[in-house]
Amino acid sequence: MLEQAVELSGDQRRGWVIWGNLGDARRWTPAHRTEARAAYQRAIQLAAAQRDSTPDDAWLLSQLAVFYSKAGDPG
Repeated sequence: MLEQAVELSGDQRRGWVIWGNLGDARRWTPAHRTEARAAYQRAIQLAAAQRDSTPDDAWLLSQLAVFYSKAGDPG
């Protein structure tokens, strides 16, 4: 369902949330674990773009840090 949500959401303002959730789902599904990093990287890309327009959004910044960690990227 999250894969369909990603397709339907496009890259809307909070699309990074859906991509992060997809990364989480893939991370905990053994058959899709290797695909999790790509979802987190897309979440990072979208969240970083959103950060440029809302740099004081603490929730966004905290989630961005979580995505970097889960993707194995020191940011």
